[in-house]
Amino acid sequence: MFHPSRKNHGKYQIKIEEKSKHRWRTLHRFASAKRPSEKSIASGLLVKIERWDQKEHCFKTRHPNAMQNNRLLDTIKIKARNIISEFEIDDIDFTLNEFENRFRFGSKRSKIDLFQFWNSFVSDLELSGRMGYARTNRDTINSLKRFHKKPGIYMREINVTFLDKYEVFLRS
Repeated sequence: MFHPSRKNHGKYQIKIEEKSKHRWRTLHRFASAKRPSEKSIASGLLVKIERWDQKEHCFKTRHPNAMQNNRLLDTIKIKARNIISEFEIDDIDFTLNEFENRFRFGSKRSKIDLFQFWNSFVSDLELSGRMGYARTNRDTINSLKRFHKKPGIYMREINVTFLDKYEVFLRS
């Protein structure tokens, strides 16, 4: 088991789980030290149980692609350690969902403008002839623009507090 930090945010380990008869998949399991929860992320690598080293959490040498697959597992472990280190350096008390988002989608925060994205989505709806659904989405965009009062909003700015305030705005 890998303990990622001295602050003991949680633990990280590679496990295997049965996918089908005689086929197992490798999973990267992350558990929170502060909350009783865990996340598993599949690596996409399949292995037969007799070709998996349970003690070392890696492919046995008799597996046809053992060296390549073990390198990939090491790369994934390093990525997980780096993400945890970044959180520690920034002194962020992170959740497993935040860790998973950073692990899956990259280390930098999203800079996607919601209005641009949504307008593009509405244009696609109009091109496909779904005018009613497009109109509903356009009305929602306009409502959100009246609430936000700025020309753009990044998706990372939308959180529970923002949505609660928007709900109050809609009810008023």
